[in-house]
Amino acid sequence: MFNQKVMSNRIFLAMAITWTVAIMVMCWIPITIHLPERDPNGWEILLPDLDKAVHFGIFSIFAVLWFLALPIPGRSWKIFIAAIALAIVTELVQRLPIVGRSCDLDDALYDIIGVIFALAFMIGIQAIVNRKRSNAMAPTMTA
Repeated sequence: MFNQKVMSNRIFLAMAITWTVAIMVMCWIPITIHLPERDPNGWEILLPDLDKAVHFGIFSIFAVLWFLALPIPGRSWKIFIAAIALAIVTELVQRLPIVGRSCDLDDALYDIIGVIFALAFMIGIQAIVNRKRSNAMAPTMTA
């Protein structure tokens, strides 16, 4: 018989793996083929911290996908440790001459802040769902 929960976990696992690979690709594209030259009078003046917001966002998505993909005890800590490792590795690889990008510890900090935010959000959502589920299963008292 088809188990919908197992299928859902597999879909989230595939999405989490794909997103993790996408993060590495985005962070490791050599500067020569990366983005077009930035216009000094363009978006950076209007949105100077857009880069930090992007790091926050991509790692928030990372945490949410892995949270949904791994229904195991202690998953939040495992995701948090994996995210720290990924943030550090992506920044260190950017220092390699072949990549030619800068290693920015502020980027790694925003990666981790995004993960903390997303995990706190998902833990909160899980608590609400569990509370509603236990209230729905509790026997009703009738007089």
